[in-house]
Amino acid sequence: MSAIAVVLIIGRLATHAFEFRESNPAALFPYYCAVDDTGSGNLANPSFLPLNRYAYICSSYNRPYADLEVQAANARIGQGLERFGWQVAWGGFGIDAYREDTVEANVGWRPVRMLSVGAGASYYSLSINTEDLGHAIGMYDGRASVLFMPVAWADIGVRQENIGSLFMREREDLLFPETSAGVALKPARGVALIYNFNRTYYGALNSVAVSANLLDCLNVKVGYSRETTTYAASISIAVSVVRASYGIRQHPYLGLSHSFAVTVATGDIPFEQIPYTEPVMTRREAIPASQKLDINNCVIEELRELPLMTDALAARIMQHRRMIGPVNARILEQLGMSRRDIAAFRSYARWDDPKKKREWSPRSPKRVPSRANAHERTKALFRQLLESGLTAADALDLSELAGSAQPAEIERRAAAIRGITESTRRLVVKLCTGR
Repeated sequence: MSAIAVVLIIGRLATHAFEFRESNPAALFPYYCAVDDTGSGNLANPSFLPLNRYAYICSSYNRPYADLEVQAANARIGQGLERFGWQVAWGGFGIDAYREDTVEANVGWRPVRMLSVGAGASYYSLSINTEDLGHAIGMYDGRASVLFMPVAWADIGVRQENIGSLFMREREDLLFPETSAGVALKPARGVALIYNFNRTYYGALNSVAVSANLLDCLNVKVGYSRETTTYAASISIAVSVVRASYGIRQHPYLGLSHSFAVTVATGDIPFEQIPYTEPVMTRREAIPASQKLDINNCVIEELRELPLMTDALAARIMQHRRMIGPVNARILEQLGMSRRDIAAFRSYARWDDPKKKREWSPRSPKRVPSRANAHERTKALFRQLLESGLTAADALDLSELAGSAQPAEIERRAAAIRGITESTRRLVVKLCTGR
């Protein structure tokens, strides 16, 4: 056992082969990543946190370099709230004679649709306890990350770890101020091409990966890291609120690493499946504007026949038209269509995009004046419910319910909504009932 500890100590100081950090299979490599397929289950980057819709708990176990009998584990619990996300985590690595443990707290904020920022604080401890050597040390540090999403098919990210070590160079041997930058390209729905560059204590590291959602319940991910000549792959299966993953990584000298992870959320967490049956339309095949379907003047059967349209989305569009009014690109996104799909959807459908109006503020949960007619009150309530953090489907249902149901029924419906805080739930009830 002490011999293994000596090997770990020497390896820790001499080669990046022993970097472990993320034991989650979705991470593929034990490096800090600036970008990733945000839907694949990698929860380690603080700027990813606002992109999650539900509360979750994730636990993972890893056997890095199985022949050395070393073990690593990681646990994360957090919640995404549309524009904000939080997380606390623990990670450990080593054996009884050599232990590295990290406890961290992270937050993320998405001030606008195309930008998400994150920050975190951590406590790192190292403990060595052999017959010939005893040593223990602990220190605090922090991190920051930025994720820029200028278009639906590209994400650009930057991440800085161990910010304190930028100013305290004597700590670099243990907590090197590692910088990561990368880009993720999404040439099709359900597919991501990922590149990350890392500046580490041992030099530059480049890694590439491909993530594909073969089914709405199945994700496969493969990658390669050039400098360490390491190959990695993972497979994830999602069933309702549970997601299970297995990963394998091959190092040319140290052998195989195996990892396992299970995530449980408060809402369904499927993958965005590759649309195998959707036709690919080129510019030459584009439908003339006069022949496109006006989605605000059609029946539901016509909507269902359009590419990229699901029965559930068609029903929401019809419900919005009936209760609120005409649908446009912004409403389609609120109803659950991605920006990528909306851009493609314009090839088949048309609508009028109104001029930008001042949005309702969630800080003012005042009732709409009684002099407004019922239709305007319903529209205003729908906007307020969206601003409070509800999904468009829940906001539509409650807007319709508020006009006819008793307060007790509205409270029961609000209590059944998953993925919102208790303060948001109280705000929703107040908006719908006025009390």
